Amino acid sequence: MMEYTLNNELLAAFNHQTDHSITVYNPHDDSIVGYIPSVSIEEINHKIQCSKVAQQEWQNTTASHRAAILNKWFELVIEHSDELAQIMTLEQGKPLLEAKGEVVYGASFIKWFAEEAKRTYGDTIPAPAMGKRLMTTKQPIGVTAAITPWNFPIAMITRKVAPALAAGCSCIVKPANQTPLSLTPLQNLRIKLAFPKICCLSLIITLQCWLVTYSVSMKTSRNCLLQAPQR
Repeated sequence: MMEYTLNNELLAAFNHQTDHSITVYNPHDDSIVGYIPSVSIEEINHKIQCSKVAQQEWQNTTASHRAAILNKWFELVIEHSDELAQIMTLEQGKPLLEAKGEVVYGASFIKWFAEEAKRTYGDTIPAPAMGKRLMTTKQPIGVTAAITPWNFPIAMITRKVAPALAAGCSCIVKPANQTPLSLTPLQNLRIKLAFPKICCLSLIITLQCWLVTYSVSMKTSRNCLLQAPQR
């Protein structure tokens, strides 16, 4: 499954400007921190298709396997918390100590949902007739999409991505344009593991994304609501 998770073109774009890139500035002095690619709708749909392929394999893994990999991701985030905090401070302006606190806070969501992955229980329901047995099981919904805000660029990603991965879904992330670089090292750590694709993309809501979660401004929220009935 690793061929579907590697996203080297995104990592290579971290410090390279192109004709189709978004510039990320340091809010302290307006110096350039880095660049992220601005991709087309066609490229987004292609990456969603790749994510669908990865998700099909990911959903067939056991809950304990997904929990083990999420725990490894948690350990890697904690191990590299200083570097993650430095990137967040550069692009978002949060004091370094507070940024380090957010990294640890964000990692706690990964740890929490790693354990919850093993508790995806079904239900038994009293049957309405003799000789009947009713039960429910929970299954992953498929490819999900997450839109995250600028003020918590790591914690809001892990809070949305970790439960999706724990449930057996894949997740495509669209971070805020002001603070997209914090996602890149998170993804780089995730590439060391057998995760489905997490991409940094400009998001278009399509029928291929069965669930969209967002913590965003009113303007972005209205745009999502306006697009949803059309899809």
